[in-house]
Amino acid sequence: MLDIFGPNVGTVEGQDWQRHRKITGAVFNEQTYETVWTESLRQANGMLQWWTSQEANPIKTTAKDVRTLSLNVLAHVGFRKTYPFNGKVENTDAREALSFRQTLCFVLDNALLTMLVPARFLRLPFLPFKWRQVGEAIDSLRHHMMALYNEEASSAAQDPREPANLMRRMTQASKQATHEANTDVKNSRTTHLAPKRVGLTTEEIFGNIFVYYFAGHDTTAAVFAYTMYLLAGHPEVQDWLAEELQQVLPSDDDSQWRYEDLFPRLNRCLAVMLETLRLYDPIPGVPKWTGDSDRQIQYNNQSLVVPARTFVLPSLMAVHVHPRYWGADALSWRPSRWIKTGSLPAEAGVNAECLFTPAQGTYFPWSDGQRNCPGKKFAQVEFVAVIATLFRRYKVLPERMLGESEEGAQRRVLETVDDGAVKMLLQMKDPSRVGVRWMRRE
Repeated sequence: MLDIFGPNVGTVEGQDWQRHRKITGAVFNEQTYETVWTESLRQANGMLQWWTSQEANPIKTTAKDVRTLSLNVLAHVGFRKTYPFNGKVENTDAREALSFRQTLCFVLDNALLTMLVPARFLRLPFLPFKWRQVGEAIDSLRHHMMALYNEEASSAAQDPREPANLMRRMTQASKQATHEANTDVKNSRTTHLAPKRVGLTTEEIFGNIFVYYFAGHDTTAAVFAYTMYLLAGHPEVQDWLAEELQQVLPSDDDSQWRYEDLFPRLNRCLAVMLETLRLYDPIPGVPKWTGDSDRQIQYNNQSLVVPARTFVLPSLMAVHVHPRYWGADALSWRPSRWIKTGSLPAEAGVNAECLFTPAQGTYFPWSDGQRNCPGKKFAQVEFVAVIATLFRRYKVLPERMLGESEEGAQRRVLETVDDGAVKMLLQMKDPSRVGVRWMRRE
């Protein structure tokens, strides 16, 4: 279902999976995360300026706005396409760039249809117009990716020192893996062996980039949306966040916020993400499939057999809220549960804090084991950068209805949070029914 643009790390098995994972995993490195950090700060500033400029009306577009932010970060890190938060582009070829962004957004917004119906069928003339639009968008996105692929190949050849995006890094990692394998074969005493191809084809590169976009766009946006509303309903957690941000961040000038120095120290920001994912994971269960053979699992010193061709959907959320692992308040959203005091003296303040590590097998929003999500740190860096930008200087408040108390407005926003449903992902049914305002801290 996910082979829309080509085989990828989410769909292949065995040695093919090892090949895909080795190459795609190599692109998620500290250089990539620094780019994620910088672009997330820029996008968050643009979003904050937009929100604070709407003084006359409460913001009811939070869920949509964080989707825009997530898409813009992905476009920049993946393809070196840069957009201001309002969606206009910042380069000379505006028509092409905007078309690429719109096409990518359209395909992602219709991801369920693209998975259920093969792209070659979506273009059939007797299908509904919307379906044919999606088919055309898939074709258009494939052409855009090919143009960007060729552009990156040319750019890398002309100036290899130019900052690389995910597409270039994946291509370079693929070529390097093939070169190393072929060198090993040539140096081998076994002369009859042919050089091996262990890199990725162009189609596989496109397939992997898309599946990372598909996996990272809506999930990250959903976590941001839940977090904004949860914080609006919990002003005490905003104050707790601001305490860390004002101690750790050197100034309001985020150009001075260095990823390598600050990200590891913003534990409370990351704790907010971890706690939101514990209770409101966009993917409540990770689907598993036994394949064509029986699988054995060990449980309480017993060997159990799961038959071949069996679909298994473990309930991750049941484990995430089990009192055995999370205490009597397991159903409460309390980010401070993730913070513990380290070895430094108490007078060190937030610098003495570190993150709590759950027992193995009790927390897996990014899945677990060999096939866990390689984009885990990408999402964490993006989240922390955005939260730091928003809450160091500002706080978010739910808009009060006529005659409503502040506490009543907080209860109403939390009721909106809990009124959710799974529509491919877990999400709030109608977040726009609650407006919020952003106010500068005194």
